[in-house]
Amino acid sequence: MDLIEYFSPQPAPDELPQRMPSPFASRPHALARRASEALQQRLSQAPRWQTLLQQPGGGKMFGVLVVQDERGWVGFLSAFSGMLDQRWQQPGFVPPVFNEARRHGLMHDGESKLLSLAAQIQTLQQHPQRLASIERLRDAEQQAEQSLAAEKQKMLANKADRQRQREQADA
Repeated sequence: MDLIEYFSPQPAPDELPQRMPSPFASRPHALARRASEALQQRLSQAPRWQTLLQQPGGGKMFGVLVVQDERGWVGFLSAFSGMLDQRWQQPGFVPPVFNEARRHGLMHDGESKLLSLAAQIQTLQQHPQRLASIERLRDAEQQAEQSLAAEKQKMLANKADRQRQREQADA
C-alpha cells in the first residue's frame, strides 16, 4: 500500500508555498489543515478506530506531513505516536523510525522498572491508611470551613450589636 495519500483535487500551483511553515506556527498552512482534516475523516469512518480511540485511555496523538512526489503530485503521510491497537505498525501509517527488535532489547529493562514503579504507586494510592488520611483531611477542611463561617456570623452579629448600641447612645 502506498503511504502517500494524495490530495484530490490536487492543489493549484499558487497554493503551494516555497517552503512549508513551522509545524509549531500558530496557524498551520492550509494544506496541513486539509491533510489533518482528511486523516480525521478517515479515522471517523473506521468503526474499529473509533472504538479504540473513544475507550478510556484510548487517546492517541496523530500527525500529518505534507509531501510532494517526484512527479509533482502533492499529498501527505500519516503517523501516530507509540502503539495503536497494541501494534507499532498499522496499514496506511508510516512505520516507526526505530528498529523494533533493537528497541525491545534496549527498553525492556527500563520498561520493567517503570511497570514495577507504577504497580507500587497504584498499591500506595489504594493503601487504607492513605485513604483514611484523605478522609480525615476532608473532614478537617469541612469543619474548618464551618468554624470560619460561624466566626464570620458572630463578627457580623457583634458589629450589628455595636452599631445598635452606638445608635442608642446617640439618641
